[in-house]
Amino acid sequence: MTECIHKCFQLISNGNALSALSAKSEQLRRDFAEQLRATNIKKEYLRNQYSKLSQAKQLSEVKFEIVEEQLKLLYDSMQNLFQSKNKKDEVQTEILFVKKQCQDLKFERDKFQ
Repeated sequence: MTECIHKCFQLISNGNALSALSAKSEQLRRDFAEQLRATNIKKEYLRNQYSKLSQAKQLSEVKFEIVEEQLKLLYDSMQNLFQSKNKKDEVQTEILFVKKQCQDLKFERDKFQ
């Protein structure tokens, strides 16, 4: 009978150990599930941030291309203005030269009259 009681205590003891192990296992499972949930939330947040940054990068690239094109057009316009100014200066110089020649011819004409 003592042997039976001893086995009963041993079974109860093993049962308590099994219950404790089961409780510990359940707690670890809950902790892991919470960590997994937190990790998934962080992963989703990072995925959203990556998406926003990718869109911002693409937008910045398009803006850069637009500004680059505008700068090229501005440079071309400035070159045209400088060429026009030079042409204008040449024409004015030519006009002054012709005007001077006309004055000289008038002077010569008036001199012989």
